[in-house]
Amino acid sequence: MSEFRIDKLVSTNGQSGVELPKGVVGVLTASSGFSGNVTGNLTGNVTGNLTGNLTGNVTGNVTGNVTGNVTADSIVVGGAFMNSTSIGIGTTDVAGRNAGVGTAAGTLVYDVDNGLLLYGNTGQWQTVKANFTSSGGTVTESGNTVIHTFTEPGDFVVTKGEKTINIEVLGGGGSGGSGNGNWAGGGGGGGYAYASKDITPGTYPIVIGPGGARQSSCGSNGNSGTQSTAFGFTGGGGGGGGSVSGVPGSAGTYSIPGGTNLGSSNGDAGSQGPDGAGGDNGKRNATPTFTDWGAGAIGVSNYVPGNDATGYGNGGGGGHSCQNGHNGGGSGSQGIVVVTYTK
Repeated sequence: MSEFRIDKLVSTNGQSGVELPKGVVGVLTASSGFSGNVTGNLTGNVTGNLTGNLTGNVTGNVTGNVTGNVTADSIVVGGAFMNSTSIGIGTTDVAGRNAGVGTAAGTLVYDVDNGLLLYGNTGQWQTVKANFTSSGGTVTESGNTVIHTFTEPGDFVVTKGEKTINIEVLGGGGSGGSGNGNWAGGGGGGGYAYASKDITPGTYPIVIGPGGARQSSCGSNGNSGTQSTAFGFTGGGGGGGGSVSGVPGSAGTYSIPGGTNLGSSNGDAGSQGPDGAGGDNGKRNATPTFTDWGAGAIGVSNYVPGNDATGYGNGGGGGHSCQNGHNGGGSGSQGIVVVTYTK
C-alpha cells in the first residue's frame, strides 16, 4: 500500500489552503497535477512527470526519461555500472551480442569469448581488444609481444579468440660433401618463410626439419636438410654439397600460401670451393640481416674434414681428401619455427 503524507492543501492561486491534522494517510489525486515543493520522505509510487530538483535517494525503478544533471556516487544498470573513476560495461556472449539487431553505432560490449567489441558504422562488430589464449613451444614475452619458439615438433594450440600472427619457418641446412682427393661442396642453407596469417581456435601442427646428417662415406655427396612446416607455410631444406669441387649444395626455398609476406628469403647455396663452406640460413640472407641463428660452417684447408654447422638452418662444410681417414662433410643444423603476436 502506498501513501502520501502532507500538512496542507493549497489552491492553485495560493490564496487559500486546508490544514490537515497530523497522521492523515491516504491517496492524493489531481487531474491537473501538483505544483510546489515536496520536503520530506515520499514512500510509494509516483506516476507522472516530475519537473524540478530531486534531492535524496531513489530506491526502486525509474521508467521514462531523465533530463538534467544526475549527481550520485555511482549508477548501476543491471550488470553495468558507472562512477567517477571507471565504467563497468558488464559481460555478454556471442548470442547476447548478436541479439542486438539494429544496434546503434558506437555500442561497446565485452564478449567473454571474443573480448572488447565495438559496433561500427559498417553495421558489424569490430574487435577493440581480443581475448586470445594460446600455448605451445617455449613461450616468452618482449614488451607487448608474445613469442612461441619451436625447436622440436609440437602443436600451436589456440583455445580462445582470433588473431593475426606472424610466423617464421626455417628449414634445416644440408650437410657438406665428402671430397676424395679434392674439396667437396658445402651444404645449402635452409629457406626462410616469414609471413602473417589470421587464425581461429584450433590445433596447428609444427614440424621442425632436421639438418642433413654428416656424410661419413668417402667420396659421397652431402645429405639434404629437411623442410620445416607450420600453418601451411614451408621453409625448404638446403641441399647436400657435392663430393667434388664446383658442386655446392642448393639453397633452400620457401612457400607462404595464403600469407602476407613479411620478408621471406631463400637460403644461401653452399660454397663450391676451394674451401667448401656451408651456406647461410635464409633469415641471415634476408633484409635486414639477422645473425642470431648463426651462419654456414666455415670452409677447411687441405686434408681436413668439413665443419658441422651451428645455429639454425645453416649448411655444413665440405670435407677435403677423405681418403686420409677423416669422416667427410660436416652436418647441417636443424630448422626452427617462431610464432609472434601482439597482446
